[in-house]
Parts: sequence; C-alpha cells; structure tokens
Amino acid sequence: MRGKWIYWFGGWIFDFTKAVVFGLFVILILHFFVFTVIVVSGPSMNDTHHDGDVMFLEKISYWFNSPKRGDVVGIYFPSAGPRRLIKRVIGMPGEEITITKGKVYINGKELSEEYLKNNTQTIAETKITLKSDEYFVMGDNRANSLDSRIYGVLPKSAFVGKKLFFIINFKSLIK
Repeated sequence: MRGKWIYWFGGWIFDFTKAVVFGLFVILILHFFVFTVIVVSGPSMNDTHHDGDVMFLEKISYWFNSPKRGDVVGIYFPSAGPRRLIKRVIGMPGEEITITKGKVYINGKELSEEYLKNNTQTIAETKITLKSDEYFVMGDNRANSLDSRIYGVLPKSAFVGKKLFFIINFKSLIK
C-alpha cells in the first residue's frame, strides 16, 4: 500500500512540474515575441496615463506595419539607456515637424490632438525634418516630458510595442 501511495504522489508531483514548466515556457515565448507588460513611470503621459499605470503592449503589429500617428507606444531611446518609456507617435518618416508658440505643426499644418485633455501645449521650440526611417514621439504632458525634443528621433527598431490595453494603476491600490 505504501509503494502505491508513493507512486501516486510522485506521479502527481512529476505531472504538476511538467505543467508548470510548460506554462512558464509558453509565458516566456509570449512575453518575448507577442506582448509585454510595462509600467508608466513619471508624469510625461499625464492626463492620459499616470505614474504607476500598468498596461499591455502588443509587439506583433509593428513587425508587419509601421507605427501610426497618435499611437501610444513603448519605446527605448538609445541615448536614454535601457529604460522603457511610454510616448505618443507624433511625426512620421519624411515629415517636417515644427513646434512653435506652443503648437505642433506637421508639414506646415497644425496637428489636431484630441487626446490632449487639458489643451496641453508644448514649450520647446523645435524644427526638424525626419528621414525615411525616423519617428518623432512626445509625451502628452508636453511641459514635463523627456521625449524626441530631448533625446532625438527614433528608428522603428526602438519601438517595443503598441498599447493594447490598460490594466490597473498600482499606486491607486496602495492609497
């Protein structure tokens, strides 16, 4: 009887371990190739996203398509180190970006930005023409954002993924 119990218990442990290892393998594959989780750090995306917001980014769409103006994206600025940041795509390859008197202009036409809730205006004066493989990104809190105005333009390879959905704000759970 004792041997049967040990065999049953040992088999259960072995089966459970296989399931856990397989599950972790699947999660890792999905994390590296399909989606990732990112936490907003800092005020640069206020009022759209706040410090502590957790969101899913999907990685697949940028394998086949280019980022679109207005997309909220996870990016790496090569000059900012390994930190992943959340920003909004403003300028597309080949466009001329002009920031003057608090407004953003694309090829001379004022950019309509309905997603800016408080009519946030940018304070830095900038004029740049993007090359065929460059993107210009900005935070929604224009007065307090480290973005392409500071770190420069981005190649498509610097994009981690596109915001899929917002999960929760961890800081609001603590309060």
